[in-house]
Amino acid sequence: MSFAPQARRLASVFASNASGTVLGQAVQLVTIPLQLRFLGAEQFGLLVLFNSFVMAGSMADAGIGPTTLRYVARKCHSRRSVEHVVASGLTVLCAMFLGLSVLALLGAAAYAHWALPPETANAMGPVVYVGFVLLALGASMLCGLGHNILKGLQQYKRFAVLESIHRMGLPLVTTATAVCTGQVTWVLVSSCVWMLMSACLTLRVVIVRAGIAIRLTRHLHYFRKRMLSFSSWTWVQAVFGYLGTQADRLIIASVMSLSTLAAYAVAMSVTNAALAVMSAGASFLIPESASRVNDMDWLRRSFTRFTFLLSAVSALSIVAILPFAELLLSAWLGAGSATLVFPILVPLLWTFSNAATSIPGNYMATAMGHSKAVALMGAAGNSIVLISMIAGGMTFGLYGVLGGKLSSILVGFCIRCELARRVFLIPNAAAAATRMVWPTLLGCFLVLPLSWYYLVP
Repeated sequence: MSFAPQARRLASVFASNASGTVLGQAVQLVTIPLQLRFLGAEQFGLLVLFNSFVMAGSMADAGIGPTTLRYVARKCHSRRSVEHVVASGLTVLCAMFLGLSVLALLGAAAYAHWALPPETANAMGPVVYVGFVLLALGASMLCGLGHNILKGLQQYKRFAVLESIHRMGLPLVTTATAVCTGQVTWVLVSSCVWMLMSACLTLRVVIVRAGIAIRLTRHLHYFRKRMLSFSSWTWVQAVFGYLGTQADRLIIASVMSLSTLAAYAVAMSVTNAALAVMSAGASFLIPESASRVNDMDWLRRSFTRFTFLLSAVSALSIVAILPFAELLLSAWLGAGSATLVFPILVPLLWTFSNAATSIPGNYMATAMGHSKAVALMGAAGNSIVLISMIAGGMTFGLYGVLGGKLSSILVGFCIRCELARRVFLIPNAAAAATRMVWPTLLGCFLVLPLSWYYLVP
């Protein structure tokens, strides 16, 4: 296949994978002010906490979703093998969810009995709240499994349609409920109902359109022999990834004011939205790499090219938007809030660029079967950054946390070197990593100081 048709195909696949995330993020940004207005700050906080718990499903599923994706992609030419992989993943997922549900409900009941004061008896209790969380989490896990099956079968367009419906519909349904009722309980009910409907629709498409049977199985020999190790290390990777994205908020909340935390959270929402688009768009590298696991030349070229591409695109986007960033923030948040958010956003944008450069290597190495190496490097890198943020926050406050977070750029560069050397067998790994991520490094060490000097008051 010549370069131009291949480039068009990959661009189309990237767009298909990213479309649902882009539309979902756009709708969410529009609906947040309405939810806050009609629910009030306290009820909105319960909704935010609910969404955070549901988003942590990547830790609860023990890596079953990505594992199913990888092995479906590797067995896509044998329908019987694909169905066994799916049955194994679904069975383990259901077993883990049942165990988690029992523990969570028992913990909530104990908390309600021993820790809550009597005057809270008429409020929504922790058992009911945890029940909502578990219902939504179970639906989210099933929906994610269906999405991963479709991506593993390289049915990107069907995946894009289903994910777009799910991501766009959820904030619209919950916001409409908030406007009509003003009660967070009904908002949580509507959220659970929508997520269950989305999961059922996704699994129905997998059964009818993809021709894959969805069933449980008692025969888990293949899972224990082939999938368990990969799933375990993928789970470790997800845990440290989740902690890496949430620890900064906990540090700021513990040593600084809530207004500082609010400004930081808004800035992080911008960078997280951009990173989610990049991550979702590039997820096609998992099935593509899994299906070409023996073609090291293709894997090596794709690793270097896509890492450089995401580094260059993110860096150029930051440079283009920086002169207008404060104006855009003022239009979105108001001048007062924009003044607080802008100095935090400027350095965080370059941590986003660094995170974008990690996407191809992590996805491809995981698909190639190096989940243990990716998990260990991610755990070590996130631990270093976490220690830096804690030390910086306790010593220098907010800017110490930002400085600790910027240390992820050097840590990320070292990880790119190790991946290039150990996984992709690239000679002169440091030079190769520099060529791949030089736009991000240049932006961090040159553009960031200049923009801080000229743009930040």
